[in-house]
Amino acid sequence: MQNITNNPYRIIGILSNATAKEIQSRKSKITAYSKVGKQITSDFDFPLFNSIEREHDKIEKAFSAIQQSKEMLENSLFWFLNTNSFDETAINYLRNGDKEKAIEIWEKVTTDKEVTPKNYSCFNNIGTLKLLGESKEEIKEGIEKKIKLIESDSFTNFVHSVAGEAYIIDNQKQVETFINEILKQFQGKYSNTETLKLFSNCNGTTQKYLSQKFTEEPVHNIESQIERTKKKRNENKVNAFQFGLKLYENTSIGFANLFLQHLSNDWRKSRTSN
Repeated sequence: MQNITNNPYRIIGILSNATAKEIQSRKSKITAYSKVGKQITSDFDFPLFNSIEREHDKIEKAFSAIQQSKEMLENSLFWFLNTNSFDETAINYLRNGDKEKAIEIWEKVTTDKEVTPKNYSCFNNIGTLKLLGESKEEIKEGIEKKIKLIESDSFTNFVHSVAGEAYIIDNQKQVETFINEILKQFQGKYSNTETLKLFSNCNGTTQKYLSQKFTEEPVHNIESQIERTKKKRNENKVNAFQFGLKLYENTSIGFANLFLQHLSNDWRKSRTSN
């Protein structure tokens, strides 16, 4: 997932709750290494990732991407932070290449648990790892952890730790922003039906937003095609039948997507009622 592998915090080599002083110190160190033509490494170059080349332009772009609170928050949701002993221990395991042990530690404080001021970072961290998973089930778990964090009252603690206490949040808008990023990452990789299933453990508010996202585009496309066909028919009535066939071909996929969306909605409703 590009939001994680190309995350500016990863490129810089820091955790997302690094202080302004730590960020500046890191920048000075990178600059000093760059002047003598040396590549700098980080304690957070976890073995689960491929190696990273820290070119000058990439580093400059990364620092620019975490100057504003909004950007700091959005990038932090796709990286790691350390706020408690569980995080510290799990991150040490990640440094040693033991992803499974890190997951085990974070699962102990998040599975069947509510998000609190004491474990909010654990929800974020395990969510990041799960989003990097190879199976759809892991990715689904990662999405569920992230959205549960964002929707919680303790999300304020997360925001303050990564973006500063002055930043005002709107939980629902942040959920929508997160969903949009996930959809962008999976575009072309999964079908609409497969993507919807990745969110199947999320609540009704998320489902409603997804329903809107998956119906707006096909509806708009169908309406546009109809209007263009009407114009062509009025200009050339002799070929009206051919225009109609072309309209059918151009909109059949859109109708199919809408049909699948309705089936998915019915499936979720039946699960809820049962």
